[in-house]
Amino acid sequence: MTTVETLRAARDLIADPARWVRPEWMKAACDPSGRRRDPQDARAVRWSAAGAIRHVAWAGDGEQRAGVVLRAMWGHGGPIFEDCHSEAIELYDRAIRSWTARHGRSGA
Repeated sequence: MTTVETLRAARDLIADPARWVRPEWMKAACDPSGRRRDPQDARAVRWSAAGAIRHVAWAGDGEQRAGVVLRAMWGHGGPIFEDCHSEAIELYDRAIRSWTARHGRSGA
């Protein structure tokens, strides 16, 4: 999975506001009852922007891919801390546009 494919898949994962969680200290994902979960945990049903990347990337190429994609996001305003769902989606949209402009549509 390329960087831009990973960004798109993570964005799709949290496109529905019901699948997004506001990040808190060490909370990148949670289960249906709101308990903090690792983003790769099968019980996780909601993710922050960074948690969604970890969830998608680990399912593919693992930690290295997650690091590349997170750096792509951090290049757009610093560490990922979104206050609302629309900010999370905008982080993805900006990162996808920027990465595609620099690396082409395939977004390697």
